[in-house]
Amino acid sequence: ERALSSGGEPDALNAILGMLPCRAGEFETGIGHLRSAHAPRPSDPSIALNLISALIETGEHGEALAVATPELAQRDTSLRIGRARGFAAQMCGDLAAAAGGFGEVGAAAPAGWQSWNNLGNAHALAGNSDGAIRALGRAVELNPGVAPARLNVPPALRKGRGVGGAR
Repeated sequence: ERALSSGGEPDALNAILGMLPCRAGEFETGIGHLRSAHAPRPSDPSIALNLISALIETGEHGEALAVATPELAQRDTSLRIGRARGFAAQMCGDLAAAAGGFGEVGAAAPAGWQSWNNLGNAHALAGNSDGAIRALGRAVELNPGVAPARLNVPPALRKGRGVGGAR
């Protein structure tokens, strides 16, 4: 903080001053600094991811989604921004953006069962039973022993067939 008040490089210092309190669970303290670091460097994936993560932790899903732009998610080779974008969108009720975010992560890392499971859940919530069944089936195919994906398949199948039986 002394370096910042003494004219040190504000973007890097705010990024550090934001990250450290967040890692200690002091999100409100860190978010202000992360916002200050992100504003002049909106395309920096490290700063953005720290800000997005802190906003999600504090329930600020709408702001997290605004920071996690599709363009930024596409540039992030770790795919963490895309995953966070999908989660934040789902929490905001923007199921199309959630499916888009999780779908892009699945396309970029097709062996990741978690992304397919998340995509299936987003499709199911949006009422897209066919998309849910396909994505959840892929998750189970990739990791047959994992409980979350296996537990999500039967409700999607029931919903896809309708209450009265087969479509």
